[in-house]
Amino acid sequence: MQYRFTLVFIYLLSTICHAGFFAFIGTGYDNVKEKLKLTQVSNSESYSGLSTLVGFGFMLQPSEAFSMPVSVEVAYSTAKSSILSSLNNENKLNSVGAIIVRPTLNAGWLGGYALIGIGQINFTQIYNSADVSSEIKKNVNNPVLGAGIRLKLDKDIDAYAELQTSKVSLLDIYGLNTNSNASEKGAMKLDQGRYLVGVRYFL
Repeated sequence: MQYRFTLVFIYLLSTICHAGFFAFIGTGYDNVKEKLKLTQVSNSESYSGLSTLVGFGFMLQPSEAFSMPVSVEVAYSTAKSSILSSLNNENKLNSVGAIIVRPTLNAGWLGGYALIGIGQINFTQIYNSADVSSEIKKNVNNPVLGAGIRLKLDKDIDAYAELQTSKVSLLDIYGLNTNSNASEKGAMKLDQGRYLVGVRYFL
């Protein structure tokens, strides 16, 4: 029953608001600032890498001047974490996925938008270390904010460029410092910026 209601709701939106589905792919540059804080010492590192982003979504367009794409996206980043590397050989920081809304103001073939959403970072590598324990989940939700511009290339194709930022903190983690007592409590903070360019294809 709920499934049928969802289909009817999407159909009504598509007829009233000129909505439609789209798929997209993008590539970007990640810049991550990482901070590890233990009881008596703190350490900060910065690292960068390339990322690939893919996803699909649903766009509402109540008027020519305003549209609102809603998308589910998954990213893979080549950025390496020195802190995770100190725990084991698996030092990649992978973004599991995100749900993002992009309210867009359009002026002909050009548009500008803000983006807001919720993402998820995979910290499985931390928990692969036998000495590390925490009540924090392996997949941690984090807010995603940013802004971007879109360029309409064709009836069914848009190009876009955007900046995504996110911050996440892991608290009360034990065993992060492999050179000291495993019972020492630590905290890990990440500040991530992602610069993206890509294309959207409307189905």
